[in-house]
Amino acid sequence: MFPGTPLAIDASSMRITGVTNDVAEVMKASRDALAAEAEVMQEPLVMAVLAAFPGARITAIRSPEDLVAEAAAQALPEVDDEWDPFEEG
Repeated sequence: MFPGTPLAIDASSMRITGVTNDVAEVMKASRDALAAEAEVMQEPLVMAVLAAFPGARITAIRSPEDLVAEAAAQALPEVDDEWDPFEEG
């Protein structure tokens, strides 16, 4: 959004026009994060860990798929013709 850009608010659907979906996406992501945290806080293991470590906070919630994607992004690419010191020949 740029200064001076007119905004239109449709009260019937609570939609804001004249801006990108960034605001709606941020709000949805925020709601999703709060819902995920509330769900995780109900897990017995999480409750036990937080009870054992008073003042501890959850700083990130990542799914197994997120962890796999992160590992793949950080992995070094394979090199086809790399020299192997243990290979004879």
